[in-house]
Amino acid sequence: MYIEQRIDQLERITADLIKGQDSIARGLGMLTTDTQSRFDRVDRNLQQLREDLADVKQQGIHNADSIDGLHERLNQLDRKIETEIGSLRGEMLRRFEQVDARFESIDARFEQIDARFEQIERKIDEKVDGLRDEMNHKFDIIIKLLQK
Repeated sequence: MYIEQRIDQLERITADLIKGQDSIARGLGMLTTDTQSRFDRVDRNLQQLREDLADVKQQGIHNADSIDGLHERLNQLDRKIETEIGSLRGEMLRRFEQVDARFESIDARFEQIDARFEQIERKIDEKVDGLRDEMNHKFDIIIKLLQK
């Protein structure tokens, strides 16, 4: 009987081991399935990240092209503004030179008028002096005539 008990005990232990192995196998299967699905999800996420990164790179290239276009347009505008400023500067200088020439002409005319006034003033002074001398002479004659 001892052997039968031992066999019975071994059969129960074997059955328990088989149940444990089945549980381990099921757990391992679920773990494997879960791990595989998580790896699949990680792979999908990595692929999405790669695609997003490619989109970002493409957008960066597009933005760089846009920025290059903007730089070129700004350079064109800068050149145009410089040209316009240069043209306006030249026009202003030309006009200032014309105004300066006109002022010089006006200054010369004022000098002529001033010289003419001085000439007229001298003539008036000469005539006044002549008239004064003549009047003094006539007063002297009148006084002499009155004294006689």
